Amino acid sequence: MSSSSSTTVIIKSCLDILRRLDPAETEKHLENLTNLLSNNDDNDEISDELYQRVDVPLKVLQDTHADDRKFLACDHNRDGDSHRSPWSNMYFPSLQDDDDDDDGFYPSERLRQLELHANEVFDIYRELYFGKSKTSVSSVYLWDKEPNDNNNNNSGGTNDETAGFSGAFLIQNKVDNGSYWNSIHVVDVGSIERGSGRCEYKLTTTILISVNTPSEKRDEESTTTISGSLIRQ
Repeated sequence: MSSSSSTTVIIKSCLDILRRLDPAETEKHLENLTNLLSNNDDNDEISDELYQRVDVPLKVLQDTHADDRKFLACDHNRDGDSHRSPWSNMYFPSLQDDDDDDDGFYPSERLRQLELHANEVFDIYRELYFGKSKTSVSSVYLWDKEPNDNNNNNSGGTNDETAGFSGAFLIQNKVDNGSYWNSIHVVDVGSIERGSGRCEYKLTTTILISVNTPSEKRDEESTTTISGSLIRQ
């Protein structure tokens, strides 16, 4: 069996295992699987593929350069162990000791302006849906597509208004008892036609939910946890 075929089989097996485990512990199970495969020659490739294909519960970080505004951390704004904030466009923790984040991944100026506007709009939507409580957070991340991902061969990182792009629209609502709602909407936008302004896009939505309910027996300090995930494209 070729190395490529073997890698595909391993990835498929890992995904099958993760589907049968508690969704609330997906991050821990994912880490355990990658550690188990640490001696495999293709471990880095397999780990990257798994982290790209498996959604884990979102984490909340604070942007100290934007009045401590909260933002969500996921694979779509990650570079190594750092995550880019949509508010200040800086990484936390910083990628370099001198706070110069030039080495990170950033959207083009065209997309950056769109990203800022999208975050403000999505934050209003979040507030209208979940109220003004501090339990919910939203974030939007946009990134340029690779040159060969655009039908008209526009280069990634270009400010050409016809170039396609991708983005992630995220919302988390978490309450004190540990219950949470995570919605992850990833959109892939194709090249925009000149004149008509039309384009083709593909939307993939993932919902991660976990509900904790206390035991009905007063003498027991136990809880029942119901967790699940749903993906639609």
